[in-house]
Amino acid sequence: MQVPNLDGTVSRRLFWGILALALLLRVLYLPSMPLHHDESLHAFYSHQIERALFHDGNYEYRYDPTYHGPVLYYLNALVYAVLGTNDFTSRLVPILLGVLLLVLVYDLRRYIGDTAALVAMGLFAISPTFVYFSRFLRMDIYSTFFNIAMVVCIMRYITSRKPLWIVLFAASLSLSFCTKENIYLTIFIFGSYACLWGILRSVLDSEFLPSFRRKLKGKNLSGAVLGAILGAVLFFWMVKQLIPIVGGTYEGMAGLFSSAAVSLVAKLAAALFGVVLGFVAGGMLGIYKLIASISVFCIIWITFFTALYQQPGDINAFARAWGYWITQHKSERVGGPWNYYLPFAYLYELLVFVPIAIAIFLNRRKLRAPPVLFLCLFAMVIIRWNVQGAGKLGALTLRWFLLFFPIFAMLMAGAFLALWLSIKNRIKPFTGFLAYWAVWSIFLYSFAGEKVPWLLTHILEPYILLSAIAIAGFISRGRRCVVAIICVLALFTLYLTANLNYRFSSPDPGESPGEAEKGRHAELMVYVQSTTDVKRMLRHIDDLSRRTGAGKKLNMVVSGTANWPMSWYLRDYPVNYSAKVTRGVNAPVVITDWDDYPKHSAWMSESYDPVRYQLRGWWIPDTSRVPVLEPLQSIFGLGDRGKAWSRLGQSLRKLLAYFFTRSVFSPMGSSDVVFWVNKDVAAGLPLERVLPAPKGPPSLAYEGASRRIKPISVWGEAGSGPGQFKEPRGIAVDREGYIYVADTLNNRVQKFTAEGRFVASWGSAGNGPGEFNQLQGIAVDRGGNVYVADTWNNRVQKFSSDGTFLLQWGRGIGSQPGEFYGPRGIAVDDAGDVYVADTGNKRVQKFSGRGKLILSWGEEGSAEGELIEPVGIVCSGKEVWVADTGNRRVQAFSRKGVFKRSFRVAGWEEFYTEPYICIGEEGVLAATDSRNNCVALYAAGGELQGRFGSGGDGPGRFNWPMGIAYDGKKLVYVVDCKNGRVQSFPARKVFGK
Repeated sequence: MQVPNLDGTVSRRLFWGILALALLLRVLYLPSMPLHHDESLHAFYSHQIERALFHDGNYEYRYDPTYHGPVLYYLNALVYAVLGTNDFTSRLVPILLGVLLLVLVYDLRRYIGDTAALVAMGLFAISPTFVYFSRFLRMDIYSTFFNIAMVVCIMRYITSRKPLWIVLFAASLSLSFCTKENIYLTIFIFGSYACLWGILRSVLDSEFLPSFRRKLKGKNLSGAVLGAILGAVLFFWMVKQLIPIVGGTYEGMAGLFSSAAVSLVAKLAAALFGVVLGFVAGGMLGIYKLIASISVFCIIWITFFTALYQQPGDINAFARAWGYWITQHKSERVGGPWNYYLPFAYLYELLVFVPIAIAIFLNRRKLRAPPVLFLCLFAMVIIRWNVQGAGKLGALTLRWFLLFFPIFAMLMAGAFLALWLSIKNRIKPFTGFLAYWAVWSIFLYSFAGEKVPWLLTHILEPYILLSAIAIAGFISRGRRCVVAIICVLALFTLYLTANLNYRFSSPDPGESPGEAEKGRHAELMVYVQSTTDVKRMLRHIDDLSRRTGAGKKLNMVVSGTANWPMSWYLRDYPVNYSAKVTRGVNAPVVITDWDDYPKHSAWMSESYDPVRYQLRGWWIPDTSRVPVLEPLQSIFGLGDRGKAWSRLGQSLRKLLAYFFTRSVFSPMGSSDVVFWVNKDVAAGLPLERVLPAPKGPPSLAYEGASRRIKPISVWGEAGSGPGQFKEPRGIAVDREGYIYVADTLNNRVQKFTAEGRFVASWGSAGNGPGEFNQLQGIAVDRGGNVYVADTWNNRVQKFSSDGTFLLQWGRGIGSQPGEFYGPRGIAVDDAGDVYVADTGNKRVQKFSGRGKLILSWGEEGSAEGELIEPVGIVCSGKEVWVADTGNRRVQAFSRKGVFKRSFRVAGWEEFYTEPYICIGEEGVLAATDSRNNCVALYAAGGELQGRFGSGGDGPGRFNWPMGIAYDGKKLVYVVDCKNGRVQSFPARKVFGK
């Protein structure tokens, strides 16, 4: 087969034609797809930064690993400042990076050949996955761009030795760190390959070490010494940071590293590794290149992570990233099976994997493929058996050995095989690197606890390059039949790209009513995406604005799940996102959750017309509806073979229908909202203006590191049995030392001894006496009576110490005296009067022990005595302290509700932090901070005295600390909400005594 002249007109036309096709595919029909939940969040915070930087706003950005790195936010803020703020400009940077990625790929032609480079450009250009996520405001396309940039820069440096390329490599590496935390996986892959390559070359090539020794003179020797010093310091510091994080997440590791000797050995071993690595790297670069690349890396790192030098305390992003994501890996917040990414491969990327499979088969002898394929199959069988069977043995060590040893053996065999073949020139060295990258990437992302479709982009990068090399080989060898198959696959891939990105990019509730599967289409890649109903709601709002003449002054109330993406789409409107949706609501438009419709409809229907919309939609395949293995077992075994053949045929037809047309074979899910329109507004009559809820001041930053205090005892685990918890909140201690815990999602109160031994429990889900609907606050009076804030039954219940129901008060949701709206905290003074943080009504109500209302104080606002989202409350002497969450402060009142003083607190960045407080020795106030996983201590005058705790599930670590109580003697109890447990700490260490 004749290969066109790649240096001439044909090559240039192909290059520009592929770029034009890539750009067209990424911008076509883009405005029709509403922003995803995550996209709207990224766009909104980018807009906040743009307003702060260019319009004198007061928004302060801080790096939070939950939302990944700052590069996306600042680049998008710059785009907004230049081109304006809308859906298209929000996705402009991903589009440009998705196209520029192809330019970087073409630069790899020096290592994979001109034909393979053009083919790789084509594969990236039409890949359904890359087209979709190049039109998507997430960090992954940024991260993949910087990954390829690193590969290009290091390869150009290896071949040219020009300093510019190593400096650009350092810049790309630093930008990747500032983009997304999965860079740590990428660095492991790249770094381990470089180390193994160096070891094998030093063993197999007798001239390798002598040539390196000859280079060690002058600036190269200085670079080696400096590299060794920096490597030792860096790796020692990294391991020092990681030991408490890993030890706090995995209890077995905590026991291992509890020994100072073991910790020291780990740090010294890391430092020794850093010495060797730094010595070699510095010796190869020389001192000037080393200093230049490190300087560029640090400037970018510091600039972005300190928010343009506004948050110097956030420079240690390494610890924050590992502390958060290693916890997420263990908890598997968004988990999935080990083979999660397999369906995506054959549903979207056959054009990538089929050529690789054909190439391996045709070159199986040269590549020594049979042993590696056998190891892969063996590992898959072991994983499958282990997950389904060995886990039941309860032997953790056996489970880990059976699960990871064969996988690790397979990976090392594959890695050494790729290295060996490349060093022996059976395959090109760059191809060996790609094979190594491909094997490790599929393993690491399949092993990672979080599995989501956008991570597929990181897996695909090396496979697309390998596929391009394989296809170029078929073209050069004239394998017409294989090339014809690939051309057919390319046309089919374009069809898949069109379906994913233009036809079914957003769930369309209008296709079929309700949850019926017939007539609905869905893409597996489309993950909890905003539906086309979002655009319908926006058109409805624009129509109302125009008809009433209110324009952008049309007031709205948004409650519940609609906050995202509506915070983005309604950014120019006066919207109250924290208002009470009660009879007093007076906005022209109100958006609430569909689940709340029954409690709202009775009174809202008098003044409002409701419309139900689907906010977000998803499709999770229910494979039980398309059984394949079960009919096959009947066909080849016992049973009715006729029916088995019929069932098998029906299943295959449904699977093929989904494969070719995306017709779903099981119901779709959705998160629905109710769009309420005031009847007068609908008739064109204006309504009284409703002001949005006031916003509190920005949060303060913590100073200094968080202490780690060893707990006296830890008890409880996730579950519903005695002594187990499901997101507990409040905690209280009686005079005899018994502990009472509000087991929130189990809808019960549990009683324990001071040591954590289970005594009794009472309560169940419901709204009758002694039943609860997500209780939260709990308090005990001097007589041992227990008071419970029955939050979503909007009442207070009183019990004896043994759980006997005594009385209740609160007349359901409302804002009248004695009524509640989502009460959280509760406290009792020494006179037996009860104080309730009436959270939704932004006030505190005081009752007698028999439920008689004495007084109430507070209203929504940020002035003295006003409150936004009050939660924790505690009585101390003649004062009542309230955690004023939304205002990020603590306020002290007299028992008659007279404001006395207040002070600002650190943390509490999130509106739903749900902080609880207690008073300790010498008036020291302890406040939980769930989002920062710590407890902060403040002196009586408000000075921050320090904090203790960090993220994790080891002793002394927290995953959303909530309730806190002091027994007045020697122990402080903290409810570790998401870990489902309680920890007790010595008061002398907590309060500094």
